[in-house]
Amino acid sequence: MVEHRDLESDVRAGVDEGTRQERRDKVSEEVSGQQRQDAGKSEEDVAGTNAEDKRPVPVQSAGTSSRRISNGDGTGRSTGTVHTTGDTRRGRAGISENVENAPVEFSGHNFHISEDDGIGSGGEKTKFKQNVDAIKLLKQIEREGRMATPSEQKILAKFNGWGTLASAFTNKEDWQKQAEQLKEILTPEEYDVARQVTPNAFYTPPKVAQAIWRGLERLGFKGGRILDPATGSGVFFGTMPSEIGAHSEINGVEYDSLTGRIARQLYQQANIDITQFQKRLMPNDYFDLIITNVPFGTTRIYSDKAYSKQGYMLHNYYFAKAIDKVRPGGLVAFITGTGTMQAQDAQATELREELSKKADLIAAFKLPDTTFKENAGTQVTSDILILQKRLDPAKPSEHAQDWSDVGLTFTSHSTNSTHINEYFEKHPENMIGEPTIDWRGSLALDGSGLDVAAELSKLIETLPENIFTPIQHNTQDSLKNTYAAMADATLRDGSFSVEGGKAIQLVEGDVVEVPKANQELVKDFVTLEKSLDNILKAQLSPKTTDAELAKLRETLNQNYDNFVQRHGNINSNPVLKILETDPNFGKVASIEKYTEKTETVPDTKGKGKPKTKKITSASKADIFVKRTASPFPVVNSTDL
Repeated sequence: MVEHRDLESDVRAGVDEGTRQERRDKVSEEVSGQQRQDAGKSEEDVAGTNAEDKRPVPVQSAGTSSRRISNGDGTGRSTGTVHTTGDTRRGRAGISENVENAPVEFSGHNFHISEDDGIGSGGEKTKFKQNVDAIKLLKQIEREGRMATPSEQKILAKFNGWGTLASAFTNKEDWQKQAEQLKEILTPEEYDVARQVTPNAFYTPPKVAQAIWRGLERLGFKGGRILDPATGSGVFFGTMPSEIGAHSEINGVEYDSLTGRIARQLYQQANIDITQFQKRLMPNDYFDLIITNVPFGTTRIYSDKAYSKQGYMLHNYYFAKAIDKVRPGGLVAFITGTGTMQAQDAQATELREELSKKADLIAAFKLPDTTFKENAGTQVTSDILILQKRLDPAKPSEHAQDWSDVGLTFTSHSTNSTHINEYFEKHPENMIGEPTIDWRGSLALDGSGLDVAAELSKLIETLPENIFTPIQHNTQDSLKNTYAAMADATLRDGSFSVEGGKAIQLVEGDVVEVPKANQELVKDFVTLEKSLDNILKAQLSPKTTDAELAKLRETLNQNYDNFVQRHGNINSNPVLKILETDPNFGKVASIEKYTEKTETVPDTKGKGKPKTKKITSASKADIFVKRTASPFPVVNSTDL
């Protein structure tokens, strides 16, 4: 349900509705320049169709913002529009703050990283303290059931992840105090996941992320459906140009619960799911842009059935899946380890060849070993790859670059030799730093004395202009956009749903389109199932009125009558054969009292042999006419 703590407190204080609305409008206007009206309790709120089952993505162009409150367990809920209490004054950031220092809440506020925020600065112990401060604040916010204020977001944004702090998970003598503190503030589950991700959780320097965004703008990207499949605390979201953010649906995936929950507080207009990318189900050919710093891991991925045969190493798996999920004409911009372009093993070679059949490499930039030194505390050479999925797989664009071959030889100044990808052999100008050979015998770049972000920004200006063609997406409301963006990770195998106007089914971990002949049947079934879920949830809410239930009951009757008129009874054999694979079919079928029996009838042609005849009947269950469940009583006292 939408929370209205602000309204309740104002009522107690005797503040009239007009004054309350004026406050809401004022804060909204200061935050986004757009007036947002408090819609009150909507029919969807009554029906229970909020983030607990579909996780709405607030979309600016939709006209109504929603926001998510993390429950601390990887789940979340969306709340309504702007909330303020008490008298307000102008804060340092230009946002109204409460005189009594109580947090000011407003919906859909995304944090923007500035140079003054000092993201990623400081040594290991400083970064550890910043992480602890962010975690303590996060848990306080979650206990209070609210969203972070702008000043609190500045503290949360300094969360550095765990890649630079592996020592805090060891028995090193000079880290014992920090290790004990970490166990005190983290749950056992949070601690285990944080320790697991230390090899991969190295965050992107904001200036590098900003340079990549400038490159995407040069390519013509002005907004659309965006996914960051390894979100971290959201550096790419925080550096996103405001004009792009204003015209985009923003989605993220993050495995570490703490990091993902911090990202949700920082980017309150984004849909951020806390799960592994390999477990996140989503439709193919959907996103306009997929952008991230992929985990630099060597773990092989077999858990995603769509790619289990290849057994891709983690960073290569991200490329293979991203190319399938981005739509034709869409872009993939990844920071990755050098192995994606340099490795000569069969898997890496096959990946480059497979990607080259579906997408064009537009450009690549090799970053020196100093790029991540300050932010991530590690010195490693890495690559930025920008690919564009082809409109026609058989027709490479004029901007396509060759990059499959790594058989060429590079000789360093020390006369040692190693291999180099054909792209960098042809474009040495896109390697930032002094070429050298590292301890593994691989091509590396020494970035000593270089401003990497500045050098990258210069190279970005060589990208082709306006090769990305935007398409118009349907942005009717945030709930529909969210479900279209990502199939619910909790869907069970066989479940039907509707995405982008098409009926789909989850089959053995993959989202497939329902055959054309069954499209309308499945769509009507999904509609009926939703109306049933709405009334079931509403019956269990003590806030639901009889009038609201009557309206939901009317909708259920209409949807059922429409289904029967178009397709026959739910339990009839033709319908059953198509829908029975959905694990929710039994729930929907139970609202219909259906009987089927066989009777013996005489032969009307006089041959003396009786015939059997199937007789069916169906009627509506009680839920169509009356309440079938009641709310659980709220215990307010233990008096005997």
